[in-house]
Amino acid sequence: MRACRLLISIWLRSITRDLFLSMLRGLSRPIRILSIFSVEDFSRILFRTWRADVKSVRLKSETFTSEPRYKRAELTVIEKEALDSASFFHSPRGLLLYWIIGITGIMLAVMIMASAVRAETIKLQGAGRKSFDAEVVSVPFNGKESKAVRLREIARILEGSFSYDGAAKIVEITSEGKTARFLIDADRFIISKRGMSQIAGRTSKPIVLFRGASYIDIISVKTFLRQFHNAALKPLPGRLIQALPLPIRENAKPETVPLSVSFPNVPAASTHSEPAKLNSKLAPFIHSIVIDAGHGAHDPGAIGPSGLKEKDVNLDVAIKFGKHLSDLAAGKIFLTRNTDVFLSLKERVEFAKRHRADIFISIHSNSMSPPHGRTASGTEVYFFSAPSDNEARLAERLEGGPFDPKAEGIDPVLWDLMVAGNVVESHKLAYSVEDLLPSEIGLPKRGVKSARFYVMYYGVVSNIPSILVELGYISNPTEEAKLADAEWRDRAAKALASAVANYLRDLERRYPSGKGWSR
Repeated sequence: MRACRLLISIWLRSITRDLFLSMLRGLSRPIRILSIFSVEDFSRILFRTWRADVKSVRLKSETFTSEPRYKRAELTVIEKEALDSASFFHSPRGLLLYWIIGITGIMLAVMIMASAVRAETIKLQGAGRKSFDAEVVSVPFNGKESKAVRLREIARILEGSFSYDGAAKIVEITSEGKTARFLIDADRFIISKRGMSQIAGRTSKPIVLFRGASYIDIISVKTFLRQFHNAALKPLPGRLIQALPLPIRENAKPETVPLSVSFPNVPAASTHSEPAKLNSKLAPFIHSIVIDAGHGAHDPGAIGPSGLKEKDVNLDVAIKFGKHLSDLAAGKIFLTRNTDVFLSLKERVEFAKRHRADIFISIHSNSMSPPHGRTASGTEVYFFSAPSDNEARLAERLEGGPFDPKAEGIDPVLWDLMVAGNVVESHKLAYSVEDLLPSEIGLPKRGVKSARFYVMYYGVVSNIPSILVELGYISNPTEEAKLADAEWRDRAAKALASAVANYLRDLERRYPSGKGWSR
């Protein structure tokens, strides 16, 4: 392709040169040309390219544009020599024929180059099942070059919207009311529609990120489009979790703290004397927020150097957090426990399901074994995904081990895609907390991380934001003292409430009146 374009370029230059000389034929007097080139370009093009025929070029420094570097040039043909030689092409008829041949050649060259460009496209079935041309490029897949199409190009031919979350590495294409979700470096995708079932698919090669753009291989793109157009999505009777196995123990009866408030669209004068204040609360389409205080009873969690138990810190912060959040959020607030009782991880998940949580937040205090445990410091916020580092893997083990979808009878492929779908909102909520909490309680920010905590299982299958907050290191004597201080715990609870309120405001901005939020 490159050699073809080079030959065409040389040929066009030769034709242009001969046409120009033909126009100069017979001229012995100086001619003046107002050049569109700079002086340097003019000299190079006229003097060097045609110096065998043109004997001298004299450039004057008279400015004729607003930019001094553009000059007026005077070209003088001193000797005509070859120009005066007899030739068919030097006659008027010959000159006309030469022009016709030249223009025809240029048109042919353009057609050749255009067909070469078209060879790098592929016909794909886009919006309305019409055929569209999509650009094809070569990108590296696992070190080997393969033909691929940009996912943004797929969004274009589907006449839909394209979005990319760089932090979560998720690409979303929305068209015809359906959303296709791809995970960078993964060989799978999911097609879904709000309130409908979802289907999963695989690509022959993982989706790759190359030079800032996401690509799908040329074989998989046709498979994906066929599935997208033919996707038979059925209405769900309720949340997705109703169609998935979820362990429920009938005798599990965790208590709730009476922090709930009435929904704005169901006024209750007997319980609220200030309905106007109630209506001003945030995100009325978020009906239920579950706060989980980690550990309890015979499970003390981590124990600090001075004997402070994690279960007590978690419970106190969770109760205060719930009370502060109830003043800001329109939905009801539920606690998995408000006393020192033990709940298994499955019971906590069942609690979230029973109360149809729209947001799930689990409160914990961090710990690390000696010798690093005494110096480790700061807050962390987790969302459900593959462990982000070795500390995340350790945290998984400390909190009951990683969740195994196979053990719960869930297809691993479907599970991975549900995780990918849940990551976006959980990630936003996690960052909202981590942006505010550390500065408010005077601890370092250790960042947002990912781990497969069992307690966040419901959040994934029900596609709701779910996070786990590590308040600080109880194994660090200095931070243990903070965690033991009632006033500090209240500040932590207020900061958590403010962070969640910021997230709810963001939801209101992205989903006005809750339109499109349905989970």
